Amino acid sequence: MHPALQASRDIRNRQNLSKTFMLSKIYFETGDLENAKKGYNALLKNPVFSNLGNLYFVTLSDLGTLSLKEGDTNKAIQLLKQSVEVIESQRSTINTEASRIGFVGDKQPIYQRLVDVLFKEGSFAEAFEYVERSKARALVDMLASKDSFTGGDRGNSTEQATLLNELEKLELKKLINSGNIYRSAPRKSEG
Repeated sequence: MHPALQASRDIRNRQNLSKTFMLSKIYFETGDLENAKKGYNALLKNPVFSNLGNLYFVTLSDLGTLSLKEGDTNKAIQLLKQSVEVIESQRSTINTEASRIGFVGDKQPIYQRLVDVLFKEGSFAEAFEYVERSKARALVDMLASKDSFTGGDRGNSTEQATLLNELEKLELKKLINSGNIYRSAPRKSEG
């Protein structure tokens, strides 16, 4: 196939995916959960859709919320974790600090929803891990937004030292938790 023709098909495909996403999001926000779920699931079946990160993580998060409403907690946890992974992988590829700061703002509710579900399921250590990941992300973004880190005013070094100390503690906790320690935490029995 000619490269120009393939490019045209790819663009059309992305436009159709965006339209399907917008329609599904409208259904979701207006309470038509059945049509929202159908649209979101159709999007996930398209192999190109996962490349549209900003739409992909929202789709996973909304499907996680739908799974919660349907009582499928395990599926909700799986989808919310996938959403967080997409968020974190996207953030790591952002080049400028200003873009990183703007990126994280509206993502915190996804972490919160996941933490709430894990806590209710008795997965306390795993919930704690996601709380720490969320806090670390917010802290790093806050530090990056400080003028003093870009050559501006160097005032309030006590606050900076405190924040950096907190960052080191969070990184140490993450390192400890990376050994899958949370899996040894007792889970509420299913039934």
